Amino acid sequence: MKFISILFLLIGSVFGEIINTWENIDYVKVVDLSKSFVKERHIIKAINTGNEPASTYYFAVPKNVSDSIAFSFASTMDASKNEVPMDSYIDEIEGGVYSVIQLPFPIAPKSRVSFAVSLVITNQLEPFPRKQAIGDIQNIVVTTNKAPYSAYPTKSYKIRFQGPSSAKEVKTIGATDSFGWELKPLDGGFTYDVKDESFAPYTESPVSLVYERNLPLPYVKDLRRDLWLSPRLNTLQVEEHYDYSNKAAELISGFSRADWMNKRMSTKSSPAITAIHFPLYKGVEIKDIYFTDLVGNVSTSLVMENNLIIKPRFPIFGNWNYNFTVGWTHKLSDFLREDAEDKDEYILEVPLIGGSTDVVYEKVELSFYLPEGAEFISVESPLANTDYSISEVYSYLDIFGSHTKVTLKFENLVVDLRNVKVGLKYRYTLAAYLRKPIYIGLSILVAVLSYLGITKIDLSLSK
Repeated sequence: MKFISILFLLIGSVFGEIINTWENIDYVKVVDLSKSFVKERHIIKAINTGNEPASTYYFAVPKNVSDSIAFSFASTMDASKNEVPMDSYIDEIEGGVYSVIQLPFPIAPKSRVSFAVSLVITNQLEPFPRKQAIGDIQNIVVTTNKAPYSAYPTKSYKIRFQGPSSAKEVKTIGATDSFGWELKPLDGGFTYDVKDESFAPYTESPVSLVYERNLPLPYVKDLRRDLWLSPRLNTLQVEEHYDYSNKAAELISGFSRADWMNKRMSTKSSPAITAIHFPLYKGVEIKDIYFTDLVGNVSTSLVMENNLIIKPRFPIFGNWNYNFTVGWTHKLSDFLREDAEDKDEYILEVPLIGGSTDVVYEKVELSFYLPEGAEFISVESPLANTDYSISEVYSYLDIFGSHTKVTLKFENLVVDLRNVKVGLKYRYTLAAYLRKPIYIGLSILVAVLSYLGITKIDLSLSK
Protein backbone atom coordinates (compact mmCIF):
# COMPACT_ATOMS: atom_id res chain seq x y z
CA MET A 1 0.00 0.00 0.00
CA LYS A 2 2.88 2.32 0.79
CA PHE A 3 4.38 1.72 -2.68
CA ILE A 4 1.01 2.42 -4.33
CA SER A 5 0.61 5.64 -2.36
CA ILE A 6 4.07 6.83 -3.41
CA LEU A 7 3.27 5.94 -7.03
CA PHE A 8 0.05 7.97 -7.00
CA LEU A 9 1.88 10.84 -5.32
CA LEU A 10 4.49 10.87 -8.11
CA ILE A 11 1.82 10.76 -10.81
CA GLY A 12 -0.04 13.58 -9.09
CA SER A 13 3.11 15.71 -8.94
CA VAL A 14 3.82 15.21 -12.66
CA PHE A 15 0.21 16.01 -13.51
CA GLY A 16 0.38 19.13 -11.38
CA GLU A 17 3.56 20.22 -13.18
CA ILE A 18 1.90 19.84 -16.57
CA ILE A 19 -1.17 21.83 -15.54
CA ASN A 20 0.37 24.67 -13.57
CA THR A 21 3.63 25.49 -15.34
CA TRP A 22 2.46 27.18 -18.56
CA GLU A 23 -0.37 29.15 -20.12
CA ASN A 24 -0.79 29.49 -23.90
CA ILE A 25 -1.37 33.19 -24.51
CA ASP A 26 -1.44 32.73 -28.30
CA TYR A 27 -2.00 29.46 -30.17
CA VAL A 28 -2.23 29.08 -33.98
CA LYS A 29 -2.90 25.69 -35.56
CA VAL A 30 -2.21 25.29 -39.30
CA VAL A 31 -3.42 22.09 -40.99
CA ASP A 32 -1.97 21.32 -44.43
CA LEU A 33 -4.29 19.08 -46.51
CA SER A 34 -2.47 19.43 -49.83
CA LYS A 35 -0.92 15.94 -49.76
CA SER A 36 -1.96 12.34 -49.12
CA PHE A 37 -1.03 12.80 -45.46
CA VAL A 38 -1.77 15.54 -42.93
CA LYS A 39 0.80 18.11 -41.82
CA GLU A 40 0.09 20.15 -38.72
CA ARG A 41 2.05 23.13 -37.44
CA HIS A 42 1.28 24.45 -33.97
CA ILE A 43 2.68 27.94 -33.36
CA ILE A 44 2.61 28.63 -29.64
CA LYS A 45 3.45 31.62 -27.46
CA ALA A 46 3.40 30.57 -23.80
CA ILE A 47 4.05 32.24 -20.47
CA ASN A 48 5.57 30.57 -17.43
CA THR A 49 2.92 30.87 -14.72
CA GLY A 50 4.91 28.97 -12.13
CA ASN A 51 7.17 30.25 -9.39
CA GLU A 52 10.39 28.71 -10.75
CA PRO A 53 12.22 28.72 -14.12
CA ALA A 54 10.92 26.02 -16.49
CA SER A 55 12.61 24.45 -19.52
CA THR A 56 10.20 21.62 -20.37
CA TYR A 57 6.93 21.97 -22.26
CA TYR A 58 4.52 19.01 -22.55
CA PHE A 59 2.84 19.07 -25.93
CA ALA A 60 -0.33 16.97 -25.75
CA VAL A 61 -1.37 14.75 -28.67
CA PRO A 62 -4.74 12.96 -28.81
CA LYS A 63 -4.24 9.25 -28.28
CA ASN A 64 -6.14 8.29 -31.44
CA VAL A 65 -3.56 10.22 -33.48
CA SER A 66 -0.34 9.29 -31.68
CA ASP A 67 0.05 5.90 -33.39
CA SER A 68 -0.08 7.54 -36.82
CA ILE A 69 2.60 10.22 -36.36
CA ALA A 70 5.33 9.68 -38.95
CA PHE A 71 7.65 12.24 -37.39
CA SER A 72 7.58 15.41 -35.34
CA PHE A 73 9.96 18.20 -34.51
CA ALA A 74 10.05 21.46 -32.62
CA SER A 75 11.84 24.72 -33.39
CA THR A 76 12.18 28.05 -31.70
CA MET A 77 10.57 31.08 -33.24
CA ASP A 78 13.52 33.48 -32.89
CA ALA A 79 15.40 34.99 -35.82
CA SER A 80 18.10 32.28 -35.80
CA LYS A 81 15.48 29.49 -36.15
CA ASN A 82 17.29 27.23 -33.69
CA GLU A 83 15.71 23.81 -33.41
CA VAL A 84 14.58 22.54 -30.02
CA PRO A 85 15.15 18.82 -29.35
CA MET A 86 11.86 17.00 -29.08
CA ASP A 87 11.35 13.63 -27.40
CA SER A 88 8.09 11.80 -26.85
CA TYR A 89 6.89 9.11 -24.50
CA ILE A 90 3.56 7.51 -23.70
CA ASP A 91 1.87 8.98 -20.62
CA GLU A 92 -1.79 8.06 -20.31
CA ILE A 93 -3.11 11.20 -18.64
CA GLU A 94 -6.47 12.46 -19.87
CA GLY A 95 -6.32 9.88 -22.68
CA GLY A 96 -3.44 11.57 -24.49
CA VAL A 97 0.30 11.27 -25.07
CA TYR A 98 2.94 13.95 -24.67
CA SER A 99 5.86 15.09 -26.75
CA VAL A 100 8.33 16.42 -24.23
CA ILE A 101 9.99 19.57 -25.57
CA GLN A 102 13.23 20.72 -24.02
CA LEU A 103 13.49 24.48 -24.49
CA PRO A 104 16.97 25.86 -25.27
CA PHE A 105 17.17 27.64 -21.89
CA PRO A 106 15.05 27.91 -18.72
CA ILE A 107 12.22 30.44 -18.92
CA ALA A 108 11.90 32.64 -15.85
CA PRO A 109 8.52 33.07 -14.09
CA LYS A 110 6.18 35.50 -15.90
CA SER A 111 8.45 35.34 -18.98
CA ARG A 112 7.30 34.29 -22.44
CA VAL A 113 8.64 31.92 -25.07
CA SER A 114 7.60 31.30 -28.69
CA PHE A 115 8.13 28.04 -30.59
CA ALA A 116 6.49 25.79 -33.16
CA VAL A 117 5.67 22.09 -33.14
CA SER A 118 5.24 20.29 -36.48
CA LEU A 119 3.56 16.92 -36.88
CA VAL A 120 3.22 14.70 -39.93
CA ILE A 121 0.28 12.33 -39.51
CA THR A 122 -0.62 9.41 -41.79
CA ASN A 123 -3.76 7.31 -42.21
CA GLN A 124 -6.06 10.26 -41.52
CA LEU A 125 -7.57 10.75 -44.99
CA GLU A 126 -10.37 8.62 -46.41
CA PRO A 127 -12.42 8.90 -49.61
CA PHE A 128 -16.01 10.02 -49.09
CA PRO A 129 -17.85 8.00 -50.26
CA ARG A 130 -15.54 4.99 -50.38
CA LYS A 131 -16.72 3.86 -53.83
CA GLN A 132 -17.49 5.79 -56.99
CA ALA A 133 -17.73 5.42 -60.75
CA ILE A 134 -15.02 6.25 -63.29
CA GLY A 135 -15.03 9.99 -63.91
CA ASP A 136 -16.67 11.00 -60.62
CA ILE A 137 -15.03 13.75 -58.59
CA GLN A 138 -13.47 12.40 -55.40
CA ASN A 139 -14.05 13.93 -51.97
CA ILE A 140 -11.88 13.32 -48.92
CA VAL A 141 -12.89 13.32 -45.26
CA VAL A 142 -10.47 14.21 -42.47
CA THR A 143 -11.08 14.33 -38.73
CA THR A 144 -9.20 16.75 -36.50
CA ASN A 145 -9.61 18.66 -33.26
CA LYS A 146 -11.33 22.00 -33.83
CA ALA A 147 -10.22 23.58 -30.54
CA PRO A 148 -6.68 23.53 -29.08
CA TYR A 149 -5.97 20.17 -27.46
CA SER A 150 -3.34 21.24 -24.95
CA ALA A 151 -2.20 20.32 -21.47
CA TYR A 152 -2.41 24.00 -20.55
CA PRO A 153 -5.15 26.65 -20.67
CA THR A 154 -5.27 28.75 -23.85
CA LYS A 155 -6.30 32.42 -23.99
CA SER A 156 -6.21 33.15 -27.76
CA TYR A 157 -6.60 30.62 -30.58
CA LYS A 158 -6.85 30.47 -34.37
CA ILE A 159 -7.04 27.53 -36.79
CA ARG A 160 -6.33 27.58 -40.53
CA PHE A 161 -6.46 24.94 -43.26
CA GLN A 162 -4.21 24.97 -46.33
CA GLY A 163 -4.65 23.16 -49.66
CA PRO A 164 -8.36 22.96 -50.53
CA SER A 165 -10.19 26.25 -50.99
CA SER A 166 -13.29 25.12 -49.10
CA ALA A 167 -14.79 22.31 -47.06
CA LYS A 168 -17.96 21.40 -45.21
CA GLU A 169 -18.59 19.70 -41.91
CA VAL A 170 -20.23 16.30 -41.71
CA LYS A 171 -22.04 15.09 -38.64
CA THR A 172 -20.42 12.20 -36.77
CA ILE A 173 -22.18 9.91 -34.33
CA GLY A 174 -21.80 11.10 -30.76
CA ALA A 175 -20.05 14.37 -31.66
CA THR A 176 -21.44 17.67 -30.40
CA ASP A 177 -20.47 21.18 -31.44
CA SER A 178 -20.54 23.63 -28.54
CA PHE A 179 -18.72 26.44 -30.35
CA GLY A 180 -20.93 27.36 -33.30
CA TRP A 181 -18.02 28.51 -35.45
CA GLU A 182 -18.51 28.86 -39.19
CA LEU A 183 -16.13 28.04 -42.02
CA LYS A 184 -15.01 30.91 -44.21
CA PRO A 185 -12.54 31.17 -47.13
CA LEU A 186 -8.98 32.36 -46.66
CA ASP A 187 -6.12 32.91 -49.08
CA GLY A 188 -4.84 29.44 -50.03
CA GLY A 189 -7.42 27.63 -47.91
CA PHE A 190 -10.13 28.24 -45.32
CA THR A 191 -10.52 28.90 -41.61
CA TYR A 192 -12.98 28.99 -38.73
CA ASP A 193 -14.25 32.32 -37.39
CA VAL A 194 -13.06 31.59 -33.87
CA LYS A 195 -14.76 33.74 -31.26
CA ASP A 196 -12.80 35.53 -28.56
CA GLU A 197 -12.83 32.95 -25.83
CA SER A 198 -10.44 30.98 -23.66
CA PHE A 199 -10.07 27.20 -23.63
CA ALA A 200 -9.58 24.80 -20.77
CA PRO A 201 -6.89 22.12 -20.90
CA TYR A 202 -7.68 18.98 -22.94
CA THR A 203 -10.61 20.47 -24.80
CA GLU A 204 -12.13 17.70 -26.92
CA SER A 205 -13.77 18.97 -30.12
CA PRO A 206 -13.48 16.42 -32.97
CA VAL A 207 -14.74 17.62 -36.32
CA SER A 208 -14.95 15.84 -39.68
CA LEU A 209 -14.43 17.94 -42.78
CA VAL A 210 -15.12 16.92 -46.38
CA TYR A 211 -13.23 18.60 -49.20
CA GLU A 212 -12.59 17.98 -52.88
CA ARG A 213 -9.34 16.24 -53.82
CA ASN A 214 -9.56 14.47 -57.15
CA LEU A 215 -6.11 12.90 -56.85
CA PRO A 216 -4.75 9.50 -55.80
CA LEU A 217 -3.73 8.60 -52.27
CA PRO A 218 -0.53 6.65 -53.06
CA TYR A 219 0.49 4.12 -50.45
CA VAL A 220 3.52 1.80 -50.41
CA LYS A 221 2.88 -1.27 -48.31
CA ASP A 222 6.47 -2.44 -48.58
CA LEU A 223 9.64 -0.94 -50.08
CA ARG A 224 12.91 -2.86 -50.33
CA ARG A 225 15.70 -0.47 -51.27
CA ASP A 226 19.00 -2.23 -52.13
CA LEU A 227 22.28 -0.37 -52.61
CA TRP A 228 25.33 -2.21 -54.02
CA LEU A 229 28.72 -0.53 -53.53
CA SER A 230 31.46 -1.19 -56.11
CA PRO A 231 34.60 0.92 -55.50
CA ARG A 232 36.39 -0.91 -58.32
CA LEU A 233 33.87 0.36 -60.89
CA ASN A 234 33.03 3.54 -58.92
CA THR A 235 29.32 2.67 -59.05
CA LEU A 236 26.45 2.69 -56.61
CA GLN A 237 23.71 0.44 -57.97
CA VAL A 238 20.24 1.24 -56.62
CA GLU A 239 17.35 -1.19 -56.91
CA GLU A 240 13.94 -0.52 -55.36
CA HIS A 241 11.20 -3.13 -55.05
CA TYR A 242 7.72 -1.68 -54.53
CA ASP A 243 4.47 -3.12 -53.28
CA TYR A 244 2.48 -0.10 -54.47
CA SER A 245 -1.16 0.60 -53.66
CA ASN A 246 -3.77 3.36 -53.71
CA LYS A 247 -6.05 4.35 -50.82
CA ALA A 248 -8.30 6.49 -53.00
CA ALA A 249 -11.94 5.72 -53.80
CA GLU A 250 -12.62 2.22 -55.09
CA LEU A 251 -14.58 1.51 -58.25
CA ILE A 252 -18.25 0.98 -57.58
CA SER A 253 -18.31 -1.57 -60.40
CA GLY A 254 -15.72 -3.44 -62.47
CA PHE A 255 -13.11 -1.64 -64.57
CA SER A 256 -14.09 -0.93 -68.17
CA ARG A 257 -11.22 -0.12 -70.52
CA ALA A 258 -13.68 1.24 -73.08
CA ASP A 259 -15.29 3.56 -70.51
CA TRP A 260 -11.83 4.72 -69.41
CA MET A 261 -10.81 5.56 -72.99
CA ASN A 262 -14.13 7.13 -74.00
CA LYS A 263 -13.94 9.56 -71.09
CA ARG A 264 -10.25 10.26 -71.90
CA MET A 265 -9.37 9.73 -68.29
CA SER A 266 -5.66 9.32 -69.03
CA THR A 267 -5.52 13.06 -69.81
CA LYS A 268 -7.50 14.18 -66.74
CA SER A 269 -6.82 14.28 -63.04
CA SER A 270 -8.49 11.37 -61.28
CA PRO A 271 -8.09 9.21 -58.15
CA ALA A 272 -6.39 6.53 -60.27
CA ILE A 273 -2.59 6.36 -60.52
CA THR A 274 -1.50 6.50 -64.16
CA ALA A 275 2.13 7.57 -63.68
CA ILE A 276 4.66 7.57 -60.82
CA HIS A 277 7.24 10.37 -60.62
CA PHE A 278 10.66 9.91 -59.04
CA PRO A 279 12.44 13.27 -58.56
CA LEU A 280 16.14 12.93 -59.40
CA TYR A 281 18.90 14.61 -57.43
CA LYS A 282 20.42 17.59 -59.17
CA GLY A 283 24.12 17.34 -59.95
CA VAL A 284 24.19 13.55 -59.48
CA GLU A 285 24.78 11.36 -62.53
CA ILE A 286 22.24 8.62 -63.20
CA LYS A 287 22.38 5.94 -65.89
CA ASP A 288 21.29 2.38 -66.75
CA ILE A 289 17.66 2.98 -65.71
CA TYR A 290 15.33 -0.03 -65.87
CA PHE A 291 11.72 -0.71 -64.91
CA THR A 292 10.27 -4.23 -64.51
CA ASP A 293 7.23 -5.83 -62.95
CA LEU A 294 6.01 -9.39 -62.36
CA VAL A 295 5.37 -9.83 -66.10
CA GLY A 296 8.76 -8.62 -67.30
CA ASN A 297 10.42 -5.49 -68.63
CA VAL A 298 8.23 -2.37 -68.93
CA SER A 299 9.26 0.12 -71.61
CA THR A 300 6.99 2.99 -70.52
CA SER A 301 9.53 5.04 -68.57
CA LEU A 302 11.37 8.25 -69.38
CA VAL A 303 13.48 10.97 -67.81
CA MET A 304 12.04 14.47 -68.22
CA GLU A 305 12.90 17.71 -66.41
CA ASN A 306 14.94 15.98 -63.73
CA ASN A 307 12.18 13.45 -63.08
CA LEU A 308 12.06 9.74 -63.74
CA ILE A 309 8.50 8.99 -64.85
CA ILE A 310 7.24 5.42 -65.02
CA LYS A 311 3.83 4.35 -66.27
CA PRO A 312 2.26 1.11 -64.96
CA ARG A 313 0.65 -1.34 -67.36
CA PHE A 314 -2.80 -0.34 -66.03
CA PRO A 315 -4.29 2.52 -63.97
CA ILE A 316 -4.10 1.79 -60.24
CA PHE A 317 -7.52 2.45 -58.69
CA GLY A 318 -8.45 2.47 -55.03
CA ASN A 319 -7.43 -0.74 -53.23
CA TRP A 320 -5.59 -1.98 -56.34
CA ASN A 321 -1.98 -3.18 -56.02
CA TYR A 322 1.00 -3.07 -58.37
CA ASN A 323 4.35 -4.76 -57.74
CA PHE A 324 7.31 -3.41 -59.66
CA THR A 325 11.07 -2.89 -59.53
CA VAL A 326 12.96 0.19 -60.64
CA GLY A 327 16.72 0.60 -60.66
CA TRP A 328 19.58 2.81 -61.82
CA THR A 329 23.28 3.46 -61.28
CA HIS A 330 25.09 6.42 -59.69
CA LYS A 331 28.73 7.31 -59.36
CA LEU A 332 29.85 6.02 -55.99
CA SER A 333 32.13 9.04 -55.54
CA ASP A 334 29.06 11.31 -55.42
CA PHE A 335 28.07 9.74 -52.09
CA LEU A 336 31.31 8.33 -50.64
CA ARG A 337 34.21 10.04 -48.88
CA GLU A 338 37.32 8.96 -47.02
CA ASP A 339 37.51 9.31 -43.26
CA ALA A 340 39.77 12.22 -42.33
CA GLU A 341 41.63 10.17 -39.70
CA ASP A 342 41.99 6.82 -41.46
CA LYS A 343 42.23 6.49 -45.25
CA ASP A 344 41.17 2.84 -45.06
CA GLU A 345 37.81 3.86 -43.61
CA TYR A 346 34.99 5.29 -45.74
CA ILE A 347 31.73 7.08 -45.00
CA LEU A 348 28.72 6.66 -47.27
CA GLU A 349 25.79 9.10 -47.04
CA VAL A 350 22.65 8.34 -49.02
CA PRO A 351 19.00 9.47 -48.84
CA LEU A 352 16.78 7.39 -46.60
CA ILE A 353 14.29 6.86 -49.43
CA GLY A 354 14.44 7.60 -53.14
CA GLY A 355 10.83 8.60 -52.97
CA SER A 356 8.17 9.24 -55.53
CA THR A 357 6.16 12.42 -54.97
CA ASP A 358 3.38 12.46 -52.36
CA VAL A 359 3.39 8.94 -50.95
CA VAL A 360 3.19 7.18 -47.57
CA TYR A 361 5.36 4.15 -46.77
CA GLU A 362 4.08 1.52 -44.37
CA LYS A 363 7.35 -0.46 -44.23
CA VAL A 364 10.80 0.36 -45.61
CA GLU A 365 13.81 -1.95 -45.68
CA LEU A 366 17.08 -0.25 -46.63
CA SER A 367 19.98 -2.62 -47.36
CA PHE A 368 23.65 -1.84 -48.04
CA TYR A 369 25.81 -4.44 -49.78
CA LEU A 370 29.44 -3.66 -48.94
CA PRO A 371 32.32 -4.57 -51.27
CA GLU A 372 33.76 -8.05 -50.85
CA GLY A 373 36.24 -8.00 -47.97
CA ALA A 374 34.94 -4.76 -46.44
CA GLU A 375 34.39 -4.60 -42.67
CA PHE A 376 31.28 -2.91 -41.29
CA ILE A 377 31.96 -0.31 -38.56
CA SER A 378 28.78 1.61 -37.81
CA VAL A 379 25.56 3.06 -39.19
CA GLU A 380 23.83 6.32 -38.30
CA SER A 381 20.12 6.86 -38.81
CA PRO A 382 18.28 10.18 -38.36
CA LEU A 383 15.31 8.34 -36.86
CA ALA A 384 15.31 7.05 -33.31
CA ASN A 385 14.95 3.36 -32.42
CA THR A 386 16.09 2.14 -35.84
CA ASP A 387 16.63 -1.61 -36.02
CA TYR A 388 19.42 -3.00 -38.17
CA SER A 389 20.86 -6.43 -38.86
CA ILE A 390 24.05 -7.77 -40.43
CA SER A 391 24.30 -10.83 -42.69
CA GLU A 392 26.52 -12.29 -45.40
CA VAL A 393 25.45 -12.51 -49.06
CA TYR A 394 27.22 -14.13 -52.01
CA SER A 395 27.18 -12.55 -55.45
CA TYR A 396 28.90 -13.11 -58.79
CA LEU A 397 32.48 -14.47 -58.59
CA ASP A 398 32.40 -14.44 -54.79
CA ILE A 399 34.59 -17.51 -54.46
CA PHE A 400 36.89 -16.45 -51.62
CA GLY A 401 34.53 -14.25 -49.61
CA SER A 402 31.09 -12.69 -49.38
CA HIS A 403 29.44 -9.28 -49.21
CA THR A 404 28.43 -7.88 -45.84
CA LYS A 405 24.78 -6.86 -45.94
CA VAL A 406 23.59 -4.17 -43.51
CA THR A 407 19.80 -3.84 -43.33
CA LEU A 408 17.81 -1.09 -41.61
CA LYS A 409 14.05 -1.31 -41.08
CA PHE A 410 11.62 1.58 -40.76
CA GLU A 411 7.86 1.99 -40.45
CA ASN A 412 5.37 4.74 -41.22
CA LEU A 413 7.46 7.09 -43.37
CA VAL A 414 6.45 9.84 -45.79
CA VAL A 415 8.07 11.25 -48.89
CA ASP A 416 9.13 14.38 -46.99
CA LEU A 417 11.96 12.28 -45.53
CA ARG A 418 13.56 11.69 -48.94
CA ASN A 419 16.27 14.29 -48.26
CA VAL A 420 17.17 12.86 -44.85
CA LYS A 421 20.53 11.07 -45.00
CA VAL A 422 21.61 7.70 -43.60
CA GLY A 423 25.32 7.33 -42.87
CA LEU A 424 27.30 4.10 -43.16
CA LYS A 425 30.94 3.68 -42.13
CA TYR A 426 33.09 0.73 -43.17
CA ARG A 427 36.74 -0.31 -43.52
CA TYR A 428 38.14 -1.35 -46.90
CA THR A 429 41.90 -1.86 -47.13
CA LEU A 430 44.09 -1.98 -50.23
CA ALA A 431 44.70 -5.67 -49.57
CA ALA A 432 40.95 -6.35 -49.62
CA TYR A 433 40.65 -4.29 -52.81
CA LEU A 434 43.36 -6.33 -54.59
CA ARG A 435 42.47 -9.74 -53.18
CA LYS A 436 39.70 -10.58 -55.62
CA PRO A 437 41.47 -9.64 -58.89
CA ILE A 438 44.65 -11.39 -57.69
CA TYR A 439 42.71 -14.54 -56.82
CA ILE A 440 40.87 -14.44 -60.14
CA GLY A 441 44.17 -13.86 -62.02
CA LEU A 442 45.86 -16.73 -60.18
CA SER A 443 42.89 -18.99 -60.89
CA ILE A 444 43.05 -18.18 -64.60
CA LEU A 445 46.84 -18.70 -64.58
CA VAL A 446 46.47 -22.09 -62.89
CA ALA A 447 43.77 -23.07 -65.40
CA VAL A 448 45.94 -22.04 -68.37
CA LEU A 449 49.01 -23.84 -66.99
CA SER A 450 46.92 -26.91 -66.29
CA TYR A 451 45.58 -26.85 -69.83
CA LEU A 452 49.06 -26.48 -71.30
CA GLY A 453 50.33 -29.29 -69.08
CA ILE A 454 47.53 -31.58 -70.14
CA THR A 455 48.18 -30.88 -73.83
CA LYS A 456 51.82 -31.96 -73.38
CA ILE A 457 50.82 -35.37 -72.12
CA ASP A 458 51.06 -38.04 -74.82
CA LEU A 459 48.14 -40.35 -74.45
CA SER A 460 48.67 -42.16 -77.76
CA LEU A 461 49.21 -45.93 -77.85
CA SER A 462 52.73 -46.85 -79.07
CA LYS A 463 53.33 -49.97 -81.09
